[in-house]
Amino acid sequence: MQIGDVAPSIYFGVEFTRGTTGRIEIELMGEEGGLLSSEIPDDELRVWVPGDLNANWTSLIEHVLVLADAGYPGCVGCAGPEAEIDWDEAAARRALLT
Repeated sequence: MQIGDVAPSIYFGVEFTRGTTGRIEIELMGEEGGLLSSEIPDDELRVWVPGDLNANWTSLIEHVLVLADAGYPGCVGCAGPEAEIDWDEAAARRALLT
């Protein structure tokens, strides 16, 4: 199943960097999105998802498909209560690294 199959209007841009970098950068409609990587990025402009690259990629796609099937971004509450809270990337990284 593809994202376009459940929600054709969703734009999900992904830049995949191959080679020795071993990371996947996610850009959301021209804005910084996230970074799946085992190495900590130098900046806090993107959400960092550490861990196994393949497992994280699979999990990301599964979650995006579930949200798209629920009607995201037009659904109310489909991303859970955590989605309503302002994200603090610095605090999230401190929690991951302690």
